[in-house]
Amino acid sequence: MLSIISIFIVLTSCGEKVEKSLISVKQDDETHDVIDIIQIEDGIRVRIVINDVTSKSDLILLPGWNFPLEHWNDSTGIIEIAKENGWNLIMPEMGKSIYHQRVYPETRLDWSGEKTVVWLTDTLFPRLKLSYGIIDTGRFVRVLGISTGGRGAMALVNTEPGLIDEVISLSGDYSTISFPNDNLYKGYFGELSENAMIWKNEDLCKVPSQTKSKFILIHGEKDKIVPVEHSERLNDLLLSKNKRVQFLKDPSGGHNYIFWKAMIDSVLK
Repeated sequence: MLSIISIFIVLTSCGEKVEKSLISVKQDDETHDVIDIIQIEDGIRVRIVINDVTSKSDLILLPGWNFPLEHWNDSTGIIEIAKENGWNLIMPEMGKSIYHQRVYPETRLDWSGEKTVVWLTDTLFPRLKLSYGIIDTGRFVRVLGISTGGRGAMALVNTEPGLIDEVISLSGDYSTISFPNDNLYKGYFGELSENAMIWKNEDLCKVPSQTKSKFILIHGEKDKIVPVEHSERLNDLLLSKNKRVQFLKDPSGGHNYIFWKAMIDSVLK
């Protein structure tokens, strides 16, 4: 016997709107609360879905550059996939961030307020751990990133080597120094010729020796936005470091949600 009671609440905290849906699911005389909330953290919308308070598995979803929060579920149905697997979801809307370590004097003024990967590890995740008990030691934490979010997944591993158990990166970009004409890199780090140390430090074609993460890299060979060479180079690097890596290269894959949804369904279901 399954019964569901849904409550939708709109709250305000410090002048900022919080939308919360609390769903009580009763099955076989046991009741579980499913929390689906969009809250504002330092001006960033973050959707948290707690499918099972007893679950020890969290899935962090990192979006591409300027991707709206709604794209995740509208385009992939990821919430239902997580529900079926009992995973809790963490979905920050990262705006125009490229998951950089810090803001530099060379960073475009209109991008200087975008959140860094350090904001995720040092501010957002500790808050969510305190509020919901998620993203903590003793839990299985995987990160799934699309496009620039794939870069973000590698940035998390390099910033907090012991945090992430599994990385799934779709169409990600990693190697800054190999692509000196990339306008996003130049917008954050200035010109490579004048700021080589910054570009080298922000290059994510690297991995900490102590990480035990498993890596799944996925890229389409027809990607005209992020060259497949990014994933090829990262795959070679991970193999050379004896890391657990699986590289899925699709000859017909592009840079779009048609490709990404098919890959997510294949990897996660």
